[in-house]
Amino acid sequence: NGKNFDIIMSSLSQTHQFNPVTVLESQVMYFRLPQTSPIMHHTGNPSVTTVSQSGSWTSGQLATFGGWTENRVKATVKLTRVTGNHSFKFGVDYSYSWGERFSEQRVPIYNDRRPIGGVLTRTENIYASPFPLDDRFFDVFAQDQWTFDRLTLQYGVRADYQDVVGDIIVQPRIGMSYDVTGNGSNKLSASWGIMHQVVPGTAYSVGILEVQRLYRVAAPIGSLTGPETLLSEFRNTRLGDLKNPKTYSGTVSYERALPFDTRATATFAWSQIREQQIATRYPDRLEYAIGGETNYKGLELSLRKYLTKRFQMLASYTLSRTEGDTPSTLTPLQVPYRYALMDWDSPHSSRVTASYLLPGDIDISGVFKYVTGRPYDINNAQVGTAEAYVDKDGRPAGRN
Repeated sequence: NGKNFDIIMSSLSQTHQFNPVTVLESQVMYFRLPQTSPIMHHTGNPSVTTVSQSGSWTSGQLATFGGWTENRVKATVKLTRVTGNHSFKFGVDYSYSWGERFSEQRVPIYNDRRPIGGVLTRTENIYASPFPLDDRFFDVFAQDQWTFDRLTLQYGVRADYQDVVGDIIVQPRIGMSYDVTGNGSNKLSASWGIMHQVVPGTAYSVGILEVQRLYRVAAPIGSLTGPETLLSEFRNTRLGDLKNPKTYSGTVSYERALPFDTRATATFAWSQIREQQIATRYPDRLEYAIGGETNYKGLELSLRKYLTKRFQMLASYTLSRTEGDTPSTLTPLQVPYRYALMDWDSPHSSRVTASYLLPGDIDISGVFKYVTGRPYDINNAQVGTAEAYVDKDGRPAGRN
């Protein structure tokens, strides 16, 4: 098992200053990532998973060989101009990517459940390989930072376009910071914005699997050869058009200076990710659809002691809740459990780091972390089409 990949990155940048308040920055970048997985050990032996009362094991050669090659060229131009209390920025990005994703079955795949009274089956995967990964991206943005008296405003808008999706996504953003007392000891800040995510090639190339066929093999124990009967055909299907996931997020924060070069900050943050891809597994197909979402709300508290008198410290505590639609593939019986606490939900999370500088420039430091409340989930692909999760005792169960 393993992966084999190489990364090539190169860039050419140029900065031109028209005058003391106007600067033009430009850059051209090239990126290449060829990757294959897994690293094959060619034995020619079929891949056989044997299931017994004591467990299951796989012997033979790894059956499927796949990977992808991605090339990307990106050009960026950004103009910055500072006038009075304003700092304007305007930029344009253009990217072109090309490559392919490939997958092929090298040897037969068998699942042998005869030791526990079951049957011998053979899986045949037929791929549309290679699958093209060509795409184009166009982005444009404009923003301004405006400072007057105690208030600083940052506002702007960004528009993005991805060719395989075909939508123009407009994303306004705004932030503010206010010096409450005028001496920097108390600061109130807030922000709100919309951001988008790029749809990766692994998402829009799900059609690389054209069909998966499952055969029952009538062979005696100890043999893999016998008459075959087609049991089912399985395909990947997509419902509706692709969409770029969008994140709507905001923060409200208050920071106060305390004695001994210390600052305390309290922040309430929230975010919602929409238009995520979800998947449902049926006996004859795997359906991909758009409509999943993730919601986060959290109160984040921190206390920072800056490095003075040889001592510094940072302590933080977060009370949060993260709910959403699982990215795991569910069966129809599991669909009611799709929206729940996310697997990484951690209601209580805290961290303390501190260091003291001893004579001789010797630094002694320590870290304390505390995390609680994570749900217990096991995604078990071997359970079959009836259930997608099992509990601690291995019994089919609902999510979380």
